[in-house]
Amino acid sequence: MVNRTIIFIFLFALTSCEKELNVVFPYIGDKLIVFAELKLDSPIRAQISKTFNPNESINLNNYIDDLIVLVKKGETIFDTLRYVNNNVYLGNNIVNVAGKYSIIIISKELGEIESEEVETIQPNFNLQVKNNGKVVSKLNPSVKTNRFEIKVFGSVENGYYYKVNVTIPKRITFLRKTPVEQNQEIANECSSFISDLSYIRKSKCVLDSFKISYDIELKYYNEDLKKSIEPDSLIVNVEKFDEEYFKYISGITDNNFLENAFKMPVLFESNFLNGLGIFYPIQSKTIMLYKGKDY
Repeated sequence: MVNRTIIFIFLFALTSCEKELNVVFPYIGDKLIVFAELKLDSPIRAQISKTFNPNESINLNNYIDDLIVLVKKGETIFDTLRYVNNNVYLGNNIVNVAGKYSIIIISKELGEIESEEVETIQPNFNLQVKNNGKVVSKLNPSVKTNRFEIKVFGSVENGYYYKVNVTIPKRITFLRKTPVEQNQEIANECSSFISDLSYIRKSKCVLDSFKISYDIELKYYNEDLKKSIEPDSLIVNVEKFDEEYFKYISGITDNNFLENAFKMPVLFESNFLNGLGIFYPIQSKTIMLYKGKDY
């Protein structure tokens, strides 16, 4: 009797687990998924993939090879984005005129989608970059490394995130940077490093500026030349955004993040017609640095 009871409990547990494992996930059909940014003094960048059926496959390859990606300013074509890598498309033109922009994506397989018009936001903060000289990198001692002090001042508001990017012009290549020091009062009361050590969140401080220093490795792998070289110039960019936008960028390293997020409209509301995703305006400031002059 005891053995029969144990067998019954085991079978009940097994069927219960099987029921949970066989849950059918919602599939909304084949759609394009877009994550795109609009900021002044920068080209438009978009990450584009497509949905997949989670009940049949794993989303290992979500690249679409027939896309045409256009940007409109009002009713005029402003730019055509080019494919770079990892589902990322980059504009050729700098957004240097304030106004309303939209994105059109055309696919033979998945049709055409268009975003709502999004208006640029003038940044309400300023940016300074100072080169404090050469240092020896603890991570890569043989690579030329300089320490740069980045100062953000003006309207440094509570509850916002500030993200520092250091890139190569006309490429989506991020230089390796290591945070080494920041304002003591900022470090103690107002901010913290998040995720990839690029984010600073202001919380309860009343200061009108903050400084942070990075050791930046001045070398990158050039795919055309097939070797590592020192850049002729680099871009230091600081973005400022709110909690809502941080939710997006916190998850874009996950291939399936955008699809999963936009399957749940209560979490993320798409502003694309016939597609999923977001075209989002953010505040941004950029400074160009040149080899021989600034480093």
